[in-house]
Amino acid sequence: MDLLDPEQQFRDSIRRAAREALGIEPEQVPLTYPPDAKLGDLATPVCFELARVARKAPKVLAEAIAGAFQPGGGLARIE
Repeated sequence: MDLLDPEQQFRDSIRRAAREALGIEPEQVPLTYPPDAKLGDLATPVCFELARVARKAPKVLAEAIAGAFQPGGGLARIE
């Protein structure tokens, strides 16, 4: 079994959730670090990029991806 670093696990989880919820799998999942730890450990603007392809609001896409997210591998939740 390959052990992935947390950032790669996050990217893979986002790809999987986007594929399941939207039928779209992003090629790239850029990561950023929130300026305040209260906002989480990792963030991604991928919903803004997918909005152009899906022709939907980024917030709608983010909610769909969050709803399809499956915790595991050290990742507890996404918001």
